[in-house]
Amino acid sequence: IIHKSLDSRPRESRRSSGHLSSFKVISSGMAFSSLIFLFVYLPFVLLGYYLVPSRLRNGFLLLVSVVFYLWGAPKFFLILLSAAIVDYLISRRIHESHDERRRRLWLVAGLTMNVTLLGYFKYSNFFVAEVNSLAAHLGWGTIPWVHVVLPIGISFITFEEISYLVDIYRRVTPPAPNFPTYALFLCLFPHLIAGPIFRYHDVSDQLLRREHSPQLFLEGMIRFCVGLGKKVLIADPVASIANLVFSLDTKTLDPAYAWLGVLSYTIQIYFDFSGYSDMAIGLGRMFGFRFVENFNRPYTATSITDFWKRWHISLSNWMKEYLYIPLGGNRLGPLRTYLNLWVVFVISGFWHGANWTFLCWGCFHGVFLVLERAFLLRWLERTPVILQRAWTFFLVCLSWVLFRADSLQGALGMWKALFGLTPGKNDYLLADVASNRALCMLLCGLLFGLLFRESFRTRIRLEHVRGVAFGGAAALVVFFLSTLALVNSAFHPFIYFRFSFSCLSGFSFSPLLRCSFESFRRRNSTERKSAAKWPFPISAYATSSMRSSKSPSLNGLIKESGFVAISFARIINSAIRCFARWRRALVPR
Repeated sequence: IIHKSLDSRPRESRRSSGHLSSFKVISSGMAFSSLIFLFVYLPFVLLGYYLVPSRLRNGFLLLVSVVFYLWGAPKFFLILLSAAIVDYLISRRIHESHDERRRRLWLVAGLTMNVTLLGYFKYSNFFVAEVNSLAAHLGWGTIPWVHVVLPIGISFITFEEISYLVDIYRRVTPPAPNFPTYALFLCLFPHLIAGPIFRYHDVSDQLLRREHSPQLFLEGMIRFCVGLGKKVLIADPVASIANLVFSLDTKTLDPAYAWLGVLSYTIQIYFDFSGYSDMAIGLGRMFGFRFVENFNRPYTATSITDFWKRWHISLSNWMKEYLYIPLGGNRLGPLRTYLNLWVVFVISGFWHGANWTFLCWGCFHGVFLVLERAFLLRWLERTPVILQRAWTFFLVCLSWVLFRADSLQGALGMWKALFGLTPGKNDYLLADVASNRALCMLLCGLLFGLLFRESFRTRIRLEHVRGVAFGGAAALVVFFLSTLALVNSAFHPFIYFRFSFSCLSGFSFSPLLRCSFESFRRRNSTERKSAAKWPFPISAYATSSMRSSKSPSLNGLIKESGFVAISFARIINSAIRCFARWRRALVPR
């Protein structure tokens, strides 16, 4: 485990960077959106899972899940394994004991161990840094300390271990029949890094026996590809706007650019997090699991209360079952209910990260939940639904400023910029802040997140030939485009579709599609070369306007979007025909 002296670094380096808190993660692990996962790890796991005998599949999944974790944090594996063994033994003691006092003591011991581990790895750096800062301000001596590295996934694993022990104590479910089953529940790789948060009784039956079918596998494949597209095609491009705006000086930030940055981060965090959840749910279905949903169009919520019924649903349910209700819930009168709500969301904010900004983010949501419980919700219900949604979306955007800002001072400065309380005189041009592609993806994210009645994932009937053809074709297109975006980090739309042509020709799609790509490539080769020289990933259509003003051309943005739409339509049309012919060939007459 690598340690760095906390006192040997400047104070600024001990603060959080971006939306990360004051701890340091040793590794991000093997991300679902990485090429090594998509083309090495996942194919190997799927092939091995369906080749081994049914009785060995759980063991194979446990093995590959351990490899998945070791890839990102091998030096912490023994610590988490030891904690899992102790938790399993304590759960057996709780289940077998008939003495209520003894059962309670075992539960307290297990909870203390898990909370202590989480507190040490995640919050010790924060508290020591704050104490040392205060001591330095008062002229006292500082605490000698080494920087503790944070193991990946420890927040989610700890919550799952706590829920497991509490459920055994409440006799909601019997303990796992053996340790490998419990270990698989904890470290099943689709949910290991960022959830959804499992409760053992939700998946206990599936761990022992589950059904596999081509339809469930296809549903999982489509869901995974949709999540990958959310992450790679929408969240990542929009992140470039948010990162740049939040790095600017808020004292001279124009309100228009401030709102552009906040809206970009609002879309980024939703499509990034929900995309990961979609990929996790899709992977689970490929292996026969049915995981709980984690998002339900949260930006269409009509109140903050409704928002938390739609955002990170597994966390909301966990907080309700294992924190809010044990504190007394709403059984002890209005004042105690308000206090319980506020405390729960303060803890929720601190769980997201060890920084004052996360604490204030939790306080922000807790205050509005209390106000809605007291009187605000009744007032909102008297207004039109569109006003309820607009008000809620406005509050959520303001709260994301706290979540994203480096410090409370930075969050306050951004809030001032949003409402024009700063001079707002800067020389930034729109082309310096956002590319055509990022703006287009921001617009798509707002449309999918706010206006569409259905959620972003496609709801189709896979029992019909047309549903299979459309679903498979759409998943193939999204996966293909996402892969190209991952391969070419300096993404450019024309180069992107030039790669699309050269790769798609090998799939025997329609000659009309290949000819259209080839003619388009020849017709615009000169413009693409000139556009590639610009430092922003913009299209060749906008190049001529940028030569004179450096501002993205509206005409270029429209043409860019039109070309993307037409290309998508042609690819989907050809892919649907291929899938339909393949499906009809397999169906016996």
